[in-house]
Amino acid sequence: MASLKQRIKAIAPVGLTHWAKTRAQHARLKRSGAAEALAAAQPAEARLPLDALRELAAEFPPPPSIDWEGEACVAASAELGQTRVQWMRKFLGSRLSPGARCLELGAGDGAVASALAQTGVQVLAVDIQRGVFDETGLHTHVDFLEADVEKLEAVEDDRFDLVYSFDSVEHFGNPEAALAEALRVTRPGGYVYLRFGPLYDAPDGKHLGDRLGVPYAGVLCEDETIDALMAEQGRDPINHEYCNHWPLARYRELFAPRPERYEIVRAFDHLDLSAVELIARFPEVFRRRAAMVDAFLVNVIEILLRKPTQPR
Repeated sequence: MASLKQRIKAIAPVGLTHWAKTRAQHARLKRSGAAEALAAAQPAEARLPLDALRELAAEFPPPPSIDWEGEACVAASAELGQTRVQWMRKFLGSRLSPGARCLELGAGDGAVASALAQTGVQVLAVDIQRGVFDETGLHTHVDFLEADVEKLEAVEDDRFDLVYSFDSVEHFGNPEAALAEALRVTRPGGYVYLRFGPLYDAPDGKHLGDRLGVPYAGVLCEDETIDALMAEQGRDPINHEYCNHWPLARYRELFAPRPERYEIVRAFDHLDLSAVELIARFPEVFRRRAAMVDAFLVNVIEILLRKPTQPR
């Protein structure tokens, strides 16, 4: 059954698969009662105390630690790079042709750039840290630029057919500046493809899932409460500035239709309802952050923009 689902998913239009998945998720949301509980709640005066976080930590233990330096992890990264290229190509359709000039923002270890370069396109990988880039990417003819994606002074205007990024925008201190730079270096008629998350208010916001395990920990508890629990457990402290603090509403504003700057070709919100019951359980605490349930369910944003061929 699983293999059949994967085959159907591989050949079905992305819009159809997204619609089917979202419809099923909304059915679960209705059963949970989370939206109704949030709408009826008054904002709590404070977030959850340490005792409550201890109880949640017992209920939601973190997953086993990962050896980020091991060969298995390197192989998994390469496989993920291939998978992401497949996602992007399916999302773009025929818009990405052989020989295209591409720029990756927040390239990390370069796995996506390497996989994409092997398909016959030219790739420039940009990251603010040189040390995280896997040098094997250079053997697949990927060029690397150590730079701040919000200030790409070394890159000329209108250079690339496609600018893309995976799971990096949530880390950018100023996504507005990064988007402006992405559009600047995209040629007229070219594309900007972004897929990123988890958002700050999603279940794994601030990427706490593999460190703490408790869904929505950043929404439910103050940073100091999380720090206290990590210290009690003898674990490394959390870097609370690892991700920006943008709520869904700010991204909605950032990607609002602006014909003079870009055309929105396609945009999907990918939901995560894995812990939706916690919203119904603590609606007053969630209401401190937002009044609409979507703010806590949109986990990943995927969007394709097209730069106008002529200035408007």
